[in-house]
Amino acid sequence: MARTTLMARTTKKQKLFNGRDHSWMQFNRRVLEEAEDPTNPLLERVKFLAITANNLDEYVEVRQAGLMQRIEDGFREPGFDGLRPDESLAVLTAEIHSFVAAQYRCWNEMLLPAPSRRRPQSLRRRGGRRSLANRRRR
Repeated sequence: MARTTLMARTTKKQKLFNGRDHSWMQFNRRVLEEAEDPTNPLLERVKFLAITANNLDEYVEVRQAGLMQRIEDGFREPGFDGLRPDESLAVLTAEIHSFVAAQYRCWNEMLLPAPSRRRPQSLRRRGGRRSLANRRRR
């Protein structure tokens, strides 16, 4: 009976925790939301998307590789989130695939078409416009 009570308390506590990898993905999703936000300037949105791509590269190269190494080394104990390394890898892999699809959707459907939706604007000088060719010579 005492073991069952302890397991119930442990399960409740585990629901309070997110693994650091899941927490990282939640943070990166928030950054992606900034890239998707049409109230942000276009260049800032592109920068936010680039940040998510850089973060994802770092994550896969370091953290997910470490998780795969733990699986290969035979670690089977669950983390604070209650997931074993193999379970965590499966959940995170699915989440990464979904995240990359959202990145592509943001780029292809929101950011790439955005300049054509607006009237192009040019910078003007007192004497009129400077062309790009004139700008490069000076």
